[in-house]
Amino acid sequence: MYYVLSTAYTRRKGQLSYTDNRYTVESCEVCNGNFVNYSEPINFEIKGKICDFYSFDNINIISQEFLEVLKESRITGYEIRSAECLNLNSVAEKPVKYYEMIITGRCGLIYNMDFELLPHCSVCGRRLQCDDITHGVMFDDDDWDKSDIFAFNNISSLPIVTEELKNLLIKAKLVNLKFTELSNYDVFY
Repeated sequence: MYYVLSTAYTRRKGQLSYTDNRYTVESCEVCNGNFVNYSEPINFEIKGKICDFYSFDNINIISQEFLEVLKESRITGYEIRSAECLNLNSVAEKPVKYYEMIITGRCGLIYNMDFELLPHCSVCGRRLQCDDITHGVMFDDDDWDKSDIFAFNNISSLPIVTEELKNLLIKAKLVNLKFTELSNYDVFY
């Protein structure tokens, strides 16, 4: 089984510092979709208690402890970049280091549970959003690169993990992780 990794607590969230980040925007000529590329380091702020995982604005932030679990277990499908928590001194009792986790593992385009390809741009692959909810999604196993952490080609910031990695992260007792079975994950599409 495969699981979407998301944040468990809505009150323990992070947010980008829009005044302290540099970025560029690229647009698709066909669908007019915008792709924002942030420069390193990502600057963010924490709301609430300190956690090991934050996901916001298509960015995934992990703690040093989370990263150590990934490294020690030789987990594949990610890269890290530096991240800076701007208000860490006001929310943390002890020093915590954070990183942006870029998902490099891929599993192809997103399908519904009837194995129908969901709408996407024919040029950039970006998912085309609409008002409908798709209950449960999947991918073509032949398109999966077999990484431990991976994402759809057209939702590249949505972390999907294997059952083995899910169990490893639970055993490590990391804070703010929620796992939703891919077949039960709802997306607006």
